[in-house]
Amino acid sequence: MKKIYLSFLIIAGAAKLSTAQSVTISPANATGDQQLTLTLDVNTACSDSPSPINLSGGPCRIHSGVGIDPDPNNDAMQWQHVVQMSDPTAMMTDAGGGMYTITMVPRNFYSVPVGETIYRICCVFNGGPTGSEWDQRAKCAQGDPQARPNCSPTDPCCDFYIPLVVSGINEVQDLIYLSSSPNPLSSSTAIKFSLMKNYSDVNLKVYDLLGNCVKTIAGNQNVVAHQNYSYIWNGDNDKNAIIANGIYFIRLEANGKVITTQRINVVR
Repeated sequence: MKKIYLSFLIIAGAAKLSTAQSVTISPANATGDQQLTLTLDVNTACSDSPSPINLSGGPCRIHSGVGIDPDPNNDAMQWQHVVQMSDPTAMMTDAGGGMYTITMVPRNFYSVPVGETIYRICCVFNGGPTGSEWDQRAKCAQGDPQARPNCSPTDPCCDFYIPLVVSGINEVQDLIYLSSSPNPLSSSTAIKFSLMKNYSDVNLKVYDLLGNCVKTIAGNQNVVAHQNYSYIWNGDNDKNAIIANGIYFIRLEANGKVITTQRINVVR
């Protein structure tokens, strides 16, 4: 697979492309626990095309995962916690002019567990109707039979490695368990947890894919070590309105630190 940093250093062969940056990240110093926006510039990503690739009338999707090892050459630790291109959350927003964006909090979006540090986002893009030039080129590195004839695995439409800042990791190893049942949630779910230490400021909250807190289930609670706590959540927000179907994340926080995060699907 081709691996490209934002500076377009190709790990295999150590050659450099002379194109502009095809994938940018904002803010530039984002970590895996912060909300960020990825922007794909189709025109520069596929710079050897005789004309800009037109995706009008077709979607653009991101197939991606994360790298959890500081060495990008450790292939076994790249492309972890993959979100498939077919996942509804993988659809990008058409910003016009061949620019496509997606906003996320990486740890939430990829359901990365406590104890794993996110060093980079690994991604490939695909879009347009099946059989279009973009569709064929993006499938090239995957060896897909629908790939562009005679294409190269180092096609500029292929794999990108996007480094993140690694700092400010607040997660602590004080969890005994966190569970939610049933999951998916259709009408209500029981959320249970237990901690290894006493805490005077425990918060149990629900976040959406953009990192917005939609529901505080328990706030500023005193928790005693090794005791079991249980709460019922009916799938509503802080205004007591029923939230939309989709993917959400239950976050357990204690004294300003994230203990753990668990993915929950809401399907009615």
